[in-house]
Amino acid sequence: MGFRAPTGDDGSSNRHAIFTPTIAAGKGFGHFDVQTTAGISLPNGGLQRLGMPLAWNTAFQYRIFRYFWPEFEVNYTWWPNGEREGQNQVFLTPGLVVGRIPIYERVGVTAGFGYQVAVTEHPAYHHAAIFTDRIPF
Repeated sequence: MGFRAPTGDDGSSNRHAIFTPTIAAGKGFGHFDVQTTAGISLPNGGLQRLGMPLAWNTAFQYRIFRYFWPEFEVNYTWWPNGEREGQNQVFLTPGLVVGRIPIYERVGVTAGFGYQVAVTEHPAYHHAAIFTDRIPF
């Protein structure tokens, strides 16, 4: 379950909390793995504007050496309602994740970078740099 709080000023906020129940699965084959998630965003208001987009993401990764994971992701989103009703978008994202680098006992750090490129008509945006960092334990 994910949750986003409506923080910030009105110009950079959805103005509504968003709950995102998600299901995930993955399978490894030696140094190669596949991970996939599917979820829906449920706002606590503003449905006509925000809608309830369904998102599906699949990542293909291959471990090189100990900490390097080149990856390729496919991100699909469909809006059944809201301002983008009936629209969908697909992004292809090559990237690199570095981690899990141990910090202390079970605590580690993971960081990644990717570059999303839209491959469908009328996406919410056309391309973007993506950064991620995590502290798994």
